[in-house]
Amino acid sequence: MLIACAENDAKRARTAAIQWAGALYPRRGIVSLEQVARLFGDEALDRELKSLDESLFSPGKHAWSGDRLADCARRLQTARRAQSPSDTEDLGLYPQ
Repeated sequence: MLIACAENDAKRARTAAIQWAGALYPRRGIVSLEQVARLFGDEALDRELKSLDESLFSPGKHAWSGDRLADCARRLQTARRAQSPSDTEDLGLYPQ
C-alpha cells in the first residue's frame, strides 16, 4: 500500500488498503474501505479513505495524494505492533 500511496495511484491504493487490513485481521473478511475504516476506528484514516474513494468514484474526480493515507497506515501498524499479544486477534492453529 505504501508504494501505491507514494505513487499517488488511487486505484492500487484502494485495493492495497483492503488487502492490508485483511492481512492484519484475516478472520474479518474485509472487502471494502468502509470495513477498513470501521475496523480501525481512526478518524484520520476514515477521512483519508473517504478522500481516496471520492477521488475514484465522485463525478468531479479530484487529484489524490497518498501521503496522508500512508502516514495513517504507518502509525496504525506501529500501534498494532505495540499491542500486547492478548490485544491482537488470536492466530491459533485451531480457532474456535
